[in-house]
Amino acid sequence: MVQLIVTCPKYMPKLLKNSYNDQSIQDLALRIRAVYPLFKIDNFINDIIEKTWDKLELKARMRKITMNLGRYLPSDYE
Repeated sequence: MVQLIVTCPKYMPKLLKNSYNDQSIQDLALRIRAVYPLFKIDNFINDIIEKTWDKLELKARMRKITMNLGRYLPSDYE
C-alpha cells in the first residue's frame, strides 16, 4: 500500500533558525542595553545581520550571536 503525503505550507513547522531574526536580535540588544547602558546596539546588530545572515543555519547563527556578544560585552560581565 502506498501512502500519499501532502504537504501544505500552512501546516509546515517553522524552522528554528528563523526564530533568530532581525527582531529577535534587536530585542536581545535592547534587553542588554537596559542592564548595560554602554552597549553599542547598532554595531552589535549590524555585525550580526549582514549579507550572509539569511544563508546561515541554526548553529552558525547562534555562533555569530555569541561571538558578537563576546565582542560587545565587557570581559568581566556575568
